[in-house]
Amino acid sequence: MDLIAKWIIEIFFAPSIKNLLDQFEEFFRESMRAIETEVGASPYEFSSTMVSILRTVSTDVVAPAAGVLLTYLFCYEIISLAMEKNNMVEFELSQLFWVVVRTAVAILLVNSSFDIAIAMIEFGSDLADKTIGSGAGSLFLSLPELGDAVVDSIGDDVGQAIFCFILSTLAWLASFFALAAIYLVVWSRLVMIMIYVSIAPLPFSTLMSKTWLGQIGQNYLKNLMSYALQGMLMVVCVLVYGSLGSMLESKIISQPPGQAIILMVSSMYCCVLALMGCHKLAKSIFAAS
Repeated sequence: MDLIAKWIIEIFFAPSIKNLLDQFEEFFRESMRAIETEVGASPYEFSSTMVSILRTVSTDVVAPAAGVLLTYLFCYEIISLAMEKNNMVEFELSQLFWVVVRTAVAILLVNSSFDIAIAMIEFGSDLADKTIGSGAGSLFLSLPELGDAVVDSIGDDVGQAIFCFILSTLAWLASFFALAAIYLVVWSRLVMIMIYVSIAPLPFSTLMSKTWLGQIGQNYLKNLMSYALQGMLMVVCVLVYGSLGSMLESKIISQPPGQAIILMVSSMYCCVLALMGCHKLAKSIFAAS
């Protein structure tokens, strides 16, 4: 019976467990590569064609609407100024002058809004690229070689082999969800950046307003800066996880095989949850709503 059990473990369980855990680690490494290659990419590197299309949308579609809004704000401030000064009896010319100056500045901002928004995102991409460079490859130090260690720890215990096979299968399935979650965070950030950049003229037209509408432009800039910073925070998160994984590698491998797999999956999901919380952290830094 011992020979049969050993034969079953060597022929079926050991190769299956090693293959499942190797694929589990490879899927997670692939998601780390997505962070390295796509988070640090500027909009032009991601798709220059898409940027050209969005520039046309911003200039030909959104900018005229921003011009209408800017005209409304100018008229509103003139009317408010007249009403506040007793129907212009106590009117001061300097106040009208500053209204005109603010409106002129707002027009300049609207005309350059797309380029300003793109420049802010490219600045965030540059920060992420420099952070990746400072990590010197640490993005891929987070995963110990778990497959061989688990197979060696099983020995001739059939029950342990079955238990580890079930855990390895669950870990392999969990890696798909982790991969999907990381790609969702990375790609949703890119999509939101493109949307934010395309509508830039509208919030920029409210920036110089002293009414409550001025908060729209301020909040837009805060959210845009949070998306720009999010890329760097995601890279820092992976670098921290890589260093932590390297420190805990010996501890994870020294555990019983079942516990080692559970610890590995738990550490992977800690990284995923941290990545998903990076945008919330970036928004809190800029006090964006």
